[in-house]
Amino acid sequence: MSIHDPMSRQILEAVPNAALLVDRQGLIAFANAHALNLFGYTEEELLNQTIETLLPERFHAGHSRLLQSFLSSPKSRPMGEGRELFGYRKDGTEFPIEIGLNPLEIEDGLMVLTSIVDTTRRDEYEQTLRANNALLAERNHLLNSFSSMGQVALSSFDLEQILDRLGEEFIRAGIFRSLMIALIDYDAGHAQVVRGFHSNQQGNQPIIKKLEIAQEQGEYLSVPLDGNSILADITRRGKTEVIEGWDDRFDAQISGPEDHRDKISYFIPVKRDDQVLAILATGSRLAEREEHLRSLDAMQPLLDLFSISLSNAYFYRQIQETQQQLVATTQTAKDANQAKSEFLANMSHEIRTPMNAVIGMANLLDDTDLTADQREYLGAIRISADVLLQLLNDILDISKIEAGKLALDSVAFPLKETLETVFKTQTYQAQDKGLELHFHMDDKLPAALVGDPIRLRQIVLNLLSNAVKFTSQGEVAIEVSAEATNNDQVDLHVAVRDTGIGIAADKLDAIFEVFAQADASTTRLYGGTGLGLAISSRLVDMMGGRIWVDSREGEGSTFHFTAQLGIGSIETKSQPSPLPKPLGNKALRVLLVEDNTFNQMVAGGQLKQRGYECSIAANGRKALDFIESGESFDLVLMDVQMPVMDGLEATRRIRAHEEGSGNHIPIIGLTAHAMRSDEEQCLQAGMDFYLSKPYKAEDLDKIIKQIAGEIDLSQRTESTEQPLQPEGLTLNRQGILEAFEHDNELIQSLVELFFKEYPLQLNAIRSAIDARDGDGLARASHALKGMVSTWQHDDSTAVVHRLQQMGSENDFSEAESVYAKLVDQLTALRPPLEPLSQS
Repeated sequence: MSIHDPMSRQILEAVPNAALLVDRQGLIAFANAHALNLFGYTEEELLNQTIETLLPERFHAGHSRLLQSFLSSPKSRPMGEGRELFGYRKDGTEFPIEIGLNPLEIEDGLMVLTSIVDTTRRDEYEQTLRANNALLAERNHLLNSFSSMGQVALSSFDLEQILDRLGEEFIRAGIFRSLMIALIDYDAGHAQVVRGFHSNQQGNQPIIKKLEIAQEQGEYLSVPLDGNSILADITRRGKTEVIEGWDDRFDAQISGPEDHRDKISYFIPVKRDDQVLAILATGSRLAEREEHLRSLDAMQPLLDLFSISLSNAYFYRQIQETQQQLVATTQTAKDANQAKSEFLANMSHEIRTPMNAVIGMANLLDDTDLTADQREYLGAIRISADVLLQLLNDILDISKIEAGKLALDSVAFPLKETLETVFKTQTYQAQDKGLELHFHMDDKLPAALVGDPIRLRQIVLNLLSNAVKFTSQGEVAIEVSAEATNNDQVDLHVAVRDTGIGIAADKLDAIFEVFAQADASTTRLYGGTGLGLAISSRLVDMMGGRIWVDSREGEGSTFHFTAQLGIGSIETKSQPSPLPKPLGNKALRVLLVEDNTFNQMVAGGQLKQRGYECSIAANGRKALDFIESGESFDLVLMDVQMPVMDGLEATRRIRAHEEGSGNHIPIIGLTAHAMRSDEEQCLQAGMDFYLSKPYKAEDLDKIIKQIAGEIDLSQRTESTEQPLQPEGLTLNRQGILEAFEHDNELIQSLVELFFKEYPLQLNAIRSAIDARDGDGLARASHALKGMVSTWQHDDSTAVVHRLQQMGSENDFSEAESVYAKLVDQLTALRPPLEPLSQS
């Protein structure tokens, strides 16, 4: 408490006689109205005067000594008993007085609480003085309790601590000899008795004992709020209840009639904003009724402080619960995001692995003699594969951006050449539709900028391809300028304008959202997923810019975006590389490291068609054996995910083997994962290049040309189509024929390879089940699933897929029965396949 605190002043004003607060220097810091009236001063005249101002001069020295003695050993005492002591009024008159001194520890320091009684009628006031001193001592206890509770209210939000401190302070103040505290829980519909205190007086010090409130079950005593109990009644009415003797509303769980004989019970509500938060219950003898009622009035500030403390504790508890919910929600979101990332990585692997075979086989097929219809069908396959690959890339891009895992590069690049590359990619599509295509760039723009040219091209390509797609006549134009330029930065402004179908006004805000389109019908008429603009919008944000559109339905659209890019310069540098010099038309020796037999066939076929010598290693360990044995290779195509030794470890060991020799074999990493972290892992392991499956043959050609120079790619392997007419075929004959474009030789090769490989995978599955090796089971089942699915035998594929799931979940509860079913399925599959291998 402080003397400046309104509640403290209110308590001191309630004292029925003159009261002063005097500091250590003897200066008056506070005077109540009784003191001002008694001595005839105003508050302004009396404050900061010495207390000797109120005494005749002959008492000054004696009072000063007594005050110093009191301050050195503070203890409540009366002054003036047994001798004359006089007060001195402002008008100069003297009158007999008696003074009581009481120490008071407050925030302002140690104060002397001085009570002064006019003893002109001594006999009349002697009894009053003793009563007042006792009352003043009680008020002093209340002030100290108020100060203590104030510290708790300001520094603690712990409900248990607040309850303990309140009960102890009430008992210590001497107001009550016992106290019960019940908290009101409106949500649960009951009053919960949580504390009980009582004291025994030994000397002048109370011994506070906390009563056991909890029942044997460890739960607090609860009283329903919808009943007729006194606690329920007070909660509804919100008023103090004083009851003499026993009342039928008392809860028999707490006390009985004998406990209330010749006693008064007091039930005091503690309220906040007219809502009862708690109820205090105490008792006294009949003779102490009036005294206790006065005490209840005096302790109202303490009750108000208790209500504030309770409100703070409840509010803090709500904050903690909300924080815990937020933490749990955040963790759930992190787990979900992690699961999504893992799902996307797995999806990338699962989709890219068969796509690699599809695109690879299409490329091989494109190099054979085909009829016009066959070449048209092949073109449709390749277009569909490219669309599927683009969709997969878009989904991975938006996922990486939302997860905060997509980082922008910062390199110098030529602006005009970068954007013209995008422009040229759409030239054929625009000409095919009879559109005019224009490109204009402000000559004042710097020739070279610093940023991420790949992502800048991606944004422009998304906008430009959309413009061409949604424009059937007229023109499409790109305009590039600068919004602002300073010494080291350009705010680039790119606008892509078209005369196409336009966008309805009520759709403009939604088109930049994920999977959002201006009209659902555009999906059927024009195609698309609604990811391109969402990706572009997020990339623009990452570049410190903004994106917007001006459009009118039926009149065309103009998409704008800005990007903050640095100003740089392009220097022509020779690329330091340990790669071999161009080999001209020499046959390139390539080591293909790939565990998947079908991928071996695809990649090996591509390499041999180009006239390269190709050796195959089924895992990293075998690749290392090739290198350590001294065999010479010009290039290594290294798959990343393989059994025995993966591609990363194999690359690290190859690089370690090369140390000190001066040799450096170029290694191209191949992986079905497409996350940036996968590329970084490949490069950190020592790989020189990185290709994400399925890769295009021309992408591989570009890297090989960079390594070995121009190579004669004219050699091709020819095949002759022969009719496939096996007897007794029980599989989906037509489906297999269409899947392999009636290529009899290829089907025969695949059947022979299947008969050779699947028993090995069955053995691997058997071993994994015996060893309870979940990863091994998933890996072997995954490899077998790709083989089985080739023959479009759904039952076998479903069984092996179930084994793969069981391995991923490390669940072997049904492994034996599922494995037995798989053996039966593959045994039944062999007879109809055998004729295909003999055709």
